Amino acid sequence: MLAHFARFSRRKGPRLRARSLESAFGGGCTAKIEVDISVNADVAKLWVDGARVRVGANGGASVRVAPGGHHALSWAVRGAPGTAYTIRITAPAEARLTRGDTFDADAFDAGIAWFSVRETT
Repeated sequence: MLAHFARFSRRKGPRLRARSLESAFGGGCTAKIEVDISVNADVAKLWVDGARVRVGANGGASVRVAPGGHHALSWAVRGAPGTAYTIRITAPAEARLTRGDTFDADAFDAGIAWFSVRETT
């Protein structure tokens, strides 16, 4: 699925380009999810369904996704060895999840977590 969004450049390698939700889902109904990241890191990047999530200074962000089906929250973080990070989806209730770890000697971690949002009527 991500291959659909990928655009390759000779100098910079693959770059992801996500379509807007309106064009991707035909302007239909979307559900709002709340994402929170707690990390003392040099680099912290989040994506939902391949689209970059802009995280505020407080570590919070909200993203709209199409209800139903499965969605992917992915991340890449870099921090000092021995420090921890936590990534959470705090709302809606059916999408809640918490992932985190402690940085090892490599001082880098990345991951993906799947979640779903119910359709509302």
